[in-house]
Amino acid sequence: MTATKMTLLALALGAPALCVQLWLPVPRLTSDAVEYYSHLRSLYFDHDLDFANEFEHFGILTRGDKLVKTVTGHRRTIFSVGPAMLWMPFYAAGDLVARAQVRLPGGTYRTEPEVTGGVCDRSVATNWGDGMNPAAACARYFPVIYIDGDATLNGVQGQGILLVNGNLSVQGSYEFYGITVVQGELSTAGGGSTIAHFWGGVLARNASIDVQNLAGTATLNYSSCAILTALQATGVAAPLRSRGWSVLY
Repeated sequence: MTATKMTLLALALGAPALCVQLWLPVPRLTSDAVEYYSHLRSLYFDHDLDFANEFEHFGILTRGDKLVKTVTGHRRTIFSVGPAMLWMPFYAAGDLVARAQVRLPGGTYRTEPEVTGGVCDRSVATNWGDGMNPAAACARYFPVIYIDGDATLNGVQGQGILLVNGNLSVQGSYEFYGITVVQGELSTAGGGSTIAHFWGGVLARNASIDVQNLAGTATLNYSSCAILTALQATGVAAPLRSRGWSVLY
């Protein structure tokens, strides 16, 4: 069976179920789906496995099996965390696209910091922060950028999280600090006088951890510092759960 036929078959089988879900009133998750999704949401947003707020949202917190807390003080569930771990990368990608501050169609762009009256102008779509000058006005601006289509970057710099729904071509002395995810293929040419095009982490269809130099001095340099900085600057704040105190001696 060809890829086209397999795609059409998947659409034919999956479309009716999707249409039914969209037609149903909110909340659309019921039965076992609530329990599995609660694992995912709690891990992603609350960074814990306390499902009280999720169960309350879906109206099952007062259900008989949820009333009595476990010895750890959490609400009981008999469902495994496995599906949540499997769904997590796709959920995170969808969440990042939904939260993107900069949305652009495919095209050729020159991105550089834009400062107006001494203040970083975040309304300019080609202002992707300033990763080269820590004391500059745009140094603390880490946008989530989503480009829908093939894109070419030809100068100067940017930082944050870059998502490309297509191929990405990087030309000249361009530098990006943070996380780059490319749905298609990544190609680079000519690093100019710069050591690297990317500082942080890159995920692309054709990226290889064995080969860092794609062309000339156009290098991909892994940087845990750049990755953590981008994640912390673009993350969603979550309130800490109350913590108990126990004397251990």
